[in-house]
Amino acid sequence: MTFPQFNESWLLTGEGKMLKDDPEIPHMEALSIGIPHIEFIEAYCGPGQGFDVAVMRKECPMYNIPGMEGADFTIKAKGRSMINREYPDRSVKEGDYIGCVKCRSGVIRFGEVYALATSEGIMVKIVQESDREGYVLLESFNKEEGFKPFHYPIVDIHDMALVVAVASINRWA
Repeated sequence: MTFPQFNESWLLTGEGKMLKDDPEIPHMEALSIGIPHIEFIEAYCGPGQGFDVAVMRKECPMYNIPGMEGADFTIKAKGRSMINREYPDRSVKEGDYIGCVKCRSGVIRFGEVYALATSEGIMVKIVQESDREGYVLLESFNKEEGFKPFHYPIVDIHDMALVVAVASINRWA
């Protein structure tokens, strides 16, 4: 088995960088380090705080979940509002691990699913443009159980992250 991402000098002498700086070679940093998992969201997400505060915590566990490469962090889903009966493979069910990429540009891609750090906690919703100034319209997939769209003030959103992957673990025993 070969590992082209490793620097030969580092392998032989232990000096220099461990990984090559070649953009063509896939690095295994995510596999060796893991993706931060925000375990206790309620404890970290308050007014004026966002995902960076939670991810910086030393007690934040690191997970290696296949398919989550490139995610900035994961969080665990709670609730039923994002169950998608029309497209079940796009559902976010209670207990699922959600891989998120922080929004660094400030640009919102309307119609996409985001994790939103708000004064009320973390919400996972479809973000739509609102007809109200200073608001976004937040929607759930699960309309069958009465989850209705609602307008939410942008000033109460402290941080946003695009949902890029969802992993389900179904325990049978």
